[in-house]
Amino acid sequence: MRFPDEHQASSVRLSISVIGPLVSKVGGQTIVPINRKSRALLGYLAVADLGEETRERLVGLLWSEMPEGRARGSLRQAIRDIRKALETIGFDGVTADRSTVRLDRSKTDVDLWEVIEAAKSGRVHPLLLQSEEPFEKLLAEFETIDPAFRVWLVPKRQSLSDRLTRLLETAMRSPGVQPSQSLLLARALLSLDPTHEEAARTLILSLARSGDMGGAFGMYRKLWDLLEEEYDVEPSAQTQDLIAALRLEQPPPASTVPEKVPPVPTHAAPPEAESILLTRRDHIPSPSAIARKIVVAIGAFESAGVFPNQKYLVDGFRRELIACLVRFREWLICDGPGLASSPVRIPNADGEYVIEANATADADSVRLTLTLRETATGIYLWSERLQLSMDNWLHAQQLVIRRLTAALNVQLSAGRLKSLVPGPSDDLLAYDQWLRGQALFFEWSPASWYKATEVFQDIIARHPAFAPAYSSLAQLQNTIHFVHPGVFRNPQRTDQALAYARESANLDPIDSRAHLSLGWAYATANQHGNAALHHQLACELNENDPWTVVSAGLGFAFRGQVDRAKALADQAMSLALTPSPSHWRYQAMIRYICGEHEASIAAADRAGGSVVNILAWKTAALNQLGRRKDAETTAEAFFNAVQSRWFAHEPPTREAMSRWIMHAFPIESQDVWERLRNDFGRAGAPVEGIAHYS
Repeated sequence: MRFPDEHQASSVRLSISVIGPLVSKVGGQTIVPINRKSRALLGYLAVADLGEETRERLVGLLWSEMPEGRARGSLRQAIRDIRKALETIGFDGVTADRSTVRLDRSKTDVDLWEVIEAAKSGRVHPLLLQSEEPFEKLLAEFETIDPAFRVWLVPKRQSLSDRLTRLLETAMRSPGVQPSQSLLLARALLSLDPTHEEAARTLILSLARSGDMGGAFGMYRKLWDLLEEEYDVEPSAQTQDLIAALRLEQPPPASTVPEKVPPVPTHAAPPEAESILLTRRDHIPSPSAIARKIVVAIGAFESAGVFPNQKYLVDGFRRELIACLVRFREWLICDGPGLASSPVRIPNADGEYVIEANATADADSVRLTLTLRETATGIYLWSERLQLSMDNWLHAQQLVIRRLTAALNVQLSAGRLKSLVPGPSDDLLAYDQWLRGQALFFEWSPASWYKATEVFQDIIARHPAFAPAYSSLAQLQNTIHFVHPGVFRNPQRTDQALAYARESANLDPIDSRAHLSLGWAYATANQHGNAALHHQLACELNENDPWTVVSAGLGFAFRGQVDRAKALADQAMSLALTPSPSHWRYQAMIRYICGEHEASIAAADRAGGSVVNILAWKTAALNQLGRRKDAETTAEAFFNAVQSRWFAHEPPTREAMSRWIMHAFPIESQDVWERLRNDFGRAGAPVEGIAHYS
């Protein structure tokens, strides 16, 4: 066989299709690596943002159930398989060194990135019009190749679909978009999300204007049937109003009227809820205002009127409502009283609204009255009264979000709502127990830690497919040594955390909390490459949640990726108008690692003293600034606080307490760890003989 010369090899381009069956071609000739995992590896490199990946992560993704030595050997063989198949016909763009495998994207055309690039410029790639939900076909043939690969693939599809949807929505809403292009954009959006009502309205209106009233009503009937059969909801009032207007303005010919067009209902609230609109429509923000980021503050949920054993329902509903709302890219969600008490200034904030609630006991449930108020005018936009119990928990949460999005003029498809509010499915008892366990976890005390553990373990025993219980148990195992000063991380708990987190992500791959806990479980197990992968996935799935972003940012900081850590810390601060104490603790650690020592000290002061480990970081930051006396005082406060909460069998000597804190954090970067140890030691802490990873 004649091999191509160097000039020919450098000019050859590889074409890869990943949406559907993996197809790779060079010059029209199809290339098929022999091994299935070799093909999966090539597909992964094509989908990866930079076209490269570490060997550690690749081993963890494709050979997760194999001993590490054999897995690395299999990876080497897969790389040889790919390179042999490609190089024989002139493509030299796959390279590898001791730590990284790369696909040269400058020599490669990938259909996925062609679709994304087209959307960035406001165009629709033909692939989007060929089938519904095309991203569900992304690398579909490899979904079962390894459990870890599926846990990566499913959320990656979701994040890419969300990214593309945002690009297409922006293009469709552009003032200068041509009608023909708007129609293509609407069709593309409906291919990604068949419940996207804004796109459906664009298509219906286009059909009506072209005289195809039968097609317009047929489109509406198709949407109605989909929403009714799969989501048990009706089209929004805006969509129904459009149909009503079309029927009144231009009745279609008898030959084109569908046999059954769903009626236009009166939008009455369901029996278990009462909804009242309390203001004129001219107070509702415009879509352009929404693009400027509306602030929605979740104020107090007053629960003095409920029984003590019902309080967890109110607190849990508020907490889960926040967790859903932070995923809306149109809003900034404030956990607290609002901008007045926020240390963050939002120059482009276009109005602020406050959700408040009052709870009272009502037989076996809680009666919750919610209001939405515009802070600038004091005008109430909306009020909702509903019965809150586990039987209608999911419905109540969805109802509140629908009413809120309607009041603030945000487009929300049924498909997107389902991804935002996944709900407890049929495991209502499990969900109820999980809320109780979460309430115990947030008390952050040793006694409540053990009680929460028992609750989550009981859930798993009774409902083994309930994913949140596994991620919560992983969280508990990942944090036991912080709740119990003097307790060290150990291999048994690390393995338990990893097993729980893997199972959670396997059961619910698009839950950002599962990936966040899995990332930290990997970090605690010193598998930092895999940790980075799942921290990145958590951010992609929930990029507007300040807690997800700052937690992942700390993971990158511990790995020594300072620029990435700082970017995420800044992003989290722009999202968290009223950061929690936990958020401030993470900011303090990230800022120290990034060399921003004044900011680190300020964040540590805001974090409060419920978790004493932050005093060690503040000590180190003070030392970096040359404030030796303040550093020594803070170190003394650290030792006193830890001594009063000590849990180990050995006495709480300063040597023991120093050893505990220096081993508490899963810091991969030796430079970061040694800087922390040395700065802590210069304030008088006995750190001699303590080594990284010892």
